[in-house]
Amino acid sequence: MAATISFRDEPDNAPEGFLLIDYGDPETFAGPYYERDRPESYQVGFRAKARHVNHGGFIHGGLIATFCDLQVRPIKIREGLSEFSPTINMAVDFVESGREGDWIWMEPTLVKRTRKMLFTQALVMAGDRVIARTNATYRLMSHNTGAPEPGTMSS
Repeated sequence: MAATISFRDEPDNAPEGFLLIDYGDPETFAGPYYERDRPESYQVGFRAKARHVNHGGFIHGGLIATFCDLQVRPIKIREGLSEFSPTINMAVDFVESGREGDWIWMEPTLVKRTRKMLFTQALVMAGDRVIARTNATYRLMSHNTGAPEPGTMSS
């Protein structure tokens, strides 16, 4: 197992007067994410932790937007696609706020698939409350980028 390097181990050399905003290690800030494949739906989710909450006590909007960008993963799995698909456009409407401890999840749906694009949408939920709605467009790459979709780890 490789050693984990914390961003605190690397000097930032920030100009005088700048103080570190302690978000935690960049690789662990947004996730971990989980997924569940069911015959009628494919869900993606995460547990909101203290590191996901802004100074107002709500899940940070940027984190929700990052999570929304995962809506392509279930669509690609259902469509039999594994190649990297960059985001062309994504819109997020914030409807309500989530809080620490909430299970945040979505069931993305395919709106349309063309030869070069995937169009998707999802409602983002905190338990049974809608907290955001999102739609996105993803590019289907016509060549191998060497960046396949990550697999799922067993728990």
